[in-house]
Amino acid sequence: MEKLANDFLPGAFDVICARGKEAYTHNKSFRATLEHHLASYAVATTKQQKSDIVSSIYNAIREATPHGGFIRRDACGQWCRVSAQVAREKIGQGKHGRAMKNKNVALFH
Repeated sequence: MEKLANDFLPGAFDVICARGKEAYTHNKSFRATLEHHLASYAVATTKQQKSDIVSSIYNAIREATPHGGFIRRDACGQWCRVSAQVAREKIGQGKHGRAMKNKNVALFH
């Protein structure tokens, strides 16, 4: 993990890669971005197409937040940028959660 400046504070487009209220409350923009891409991901038929969509999400967030992006606190409480692999896993977890939520909503309406 790459340590960020000591005075770094997460911005609106940074994605906190953690569990709990702080991450959930902060990651509104991330959830909206996932929702925006969910339909195209759902109709993607190849692993490459799905990977391209994940890359698009990753790149959009990194461009929107050049000093942060996908972040988490280290053991000492300092903000750090996570690896691309961890970020892509976070996107995958988010996609799955959004897809399941949408599926459940469709089933009950």
